[in-house]
Amino acid sequence: MSIRSKAPLTRRVGAIATTAALGISLAAAAPAVAADDDTILVVGKTLGFRHSHIDDTTRALIDLGAEHDFTVDVWDPPNDSAGWWGAGSPGQPGLTMGSTPFTSPENLAKYASIVFVSPVDNTNSLDPAQPRLLDDGELAALQGYVHDGGGVVGIHAATDTMHTSGWFTQLMGGGARFQNHPAQQTATMRVENAAHPSMAGVPLDWSRFDEWYNYTLDPRGDVQVLQTLDESTYSGGTMGSDHPIAWCQNFEGGRSWHQGAGHVDAAWTDDTFLTMVLRGIEWTSGRVSGGGDCVTFGEVDALVSALPTDTPRDAVAVAQLTARLDAAEAAADAGERDVALRRLRTAEKLASALVADRDAAGVLAGKIADLSAWQRGIVAAGR
Repeated sequence: MSIRSKAPLTRRVGAIATTAALGISLAAAAPAVAADDDTILVVGKTLGFRHSHIDDTTRALIDLGAEHDFTVDVWDPPNDSAGWWGAGSPGQPGLTMGSTPFTSPENLAKYASIVFVSPVDNTNSLDPAQPRLLDDGELAALQGYVHDGGGVVGIHAATDTMHTSGWFTQLMGGGARFQNHPAQQTATMRVENAAHPSMAGVPLDWSRFDEWYNYTLDPRGDVQVLQTLDESTYSGGTMGSDHPIAWCQNFEGGRSWHQGAGHVDAAWTDDTFLTMVLRGIEWTSGRVSGGGDCVTFGEVDALVSALPTDTPRDAVAVAQLTARLDAAEAAADAGERDVALRRLRTAEKLASALVADRDAAGVLAGKIADLSAWQRGIVAAGR
């Protein structure tokens, strides 16, 4: 399977955070830099129900790495966490690292991306006393890694772990957590943003057999939706006309990409599915970009809100940008893509002309251009 030239995986260090809480100034993004080692980390550790595809996914990613010049570390130790699902997890003792890699952000910095492969931990009861996939120290290491520009990928039941960590559920997808699923069956996945690199070559309307999750909430708005499920094509969906199944986001300095399908073992020998996941990994690591790079209106609004309003010029800039962006978002929500694109073009020009800080103006204009690229991707998908 040939995807693209074998450029090294990279990790964006020092990428812009979109929340003032991180204390990161609105400045030009740092260029992509190579990770210490051209390696990804696959996390398959389970403290709850163990999906059979974890082993298949791990082997598939190792094979992809051999073809695309990256190596794979595995964290999937055996354990005795027995429960209603049966005996404890067998893990992958022949592949797993001997100890947790989640010791510090510096230790995780070697990884171009971290892939969470259905690491169910039985915390969906929301009992804070229930052991989590990552303890407090391990979670702090992951947070530091993400804040330093790290990439994270979630596969299938990555939304069915760490339920008691609000930060992790936001990282994995705007707070959406696994709720339930009907019987495995064929359903249609519909590409929403055809311009995103991970959607290249994916059928716009893709009928597949899999296990389809219902989520506790619709993450749209906090994430950029890449694919939705058409609930009219199967039984048991509970989210209605807007059922996201794959999404991505820029999150607190890093990137995350999620694919809710992949339960069935056959997915991991499907070239189209594998290519999609590979490109999701590449996007989180910074190897590929485009299609709006998962920028959302909320992300851009946060940048505008962080601008100063001390001078009349600054106040006018913020007011004008806010008005144009609000109008563009309203048009996008109404499906009026041409109107949204016109409003975004105006906002991009205003950012370049009115924002006094030239670095901030450049970053903001670039992010608004990303919104335009996203909207064009939706048009290209016929949505």
